[in-house]
Amino acid sequence: MQMPASVVASEIVGHGTEHQNPDPLNPKGSATRKSRTTSSSFTYCSGIIQIARVRQQENTRKGGPPAQLVINEFAKQVAINATIGAIGRGIGLGIEAVQAARAASAAEELAEVSNLVTKAASTVGNQGAVASSKDVALAAAKDFVGPGSRPILDRTTGQVVGEISADGTKVYRTTSVGGAQPYVNLVNKVTGGNLHVRF
Repeated sequence: MQMPASVVASEIVGHGTEHQNPDPLNPKGSATRKSRTTSSSFTYCSGIIQIARVRQQENTRKGGPPAQLVINEFAKQVAINATIGAIGRGIGLGIEAVQAARAASAAEELAEVSNLVTKAASTVGNQGAVASSKDVALAAAKDFVGPGSRPILDRTTGQVVGEISADGTKVYRTTSVGGAQPYVNLVNKVTGGNLHVRF
């Protein structure tokens, strides 16, 4: 699609008291003119249409196409440009909304993980908790054992089934993740607690 050249609408009527410029397109003359860019699309379009009329009147005298045909085509192009601009703004707002929703969701998950870790740190005996997803439950398990944790291997299969903290006081196990009612065990050897985090 070919876009029309950008033109800034200007006042083309002279304010002098002795002479008036007979040719609105000729910048020469004694009249004083102010050129201003306006935020009003009506003024903008009106100025360009007025300039188009003057130019096309000259073209018509020289055998060119009627001025109204050119103005109609220009009006169509302005409408198309306005529609494209509106679509672009809508897409931008949609992207911002998606990003805001993702940020809010991430913040909620972080808060949920923090709450589960806090509960596991104070659990005494067997207790239960519910996570919104498997990812949240596993993230809480990783935070619970902390940095420097070591993997726990199944002696039969050799697969990793959990981790133990660097000081050996905290353990998480994933042996029940694949069950009909999946959960992760967060074991606190200091308090004697075992928090079953279902998801």
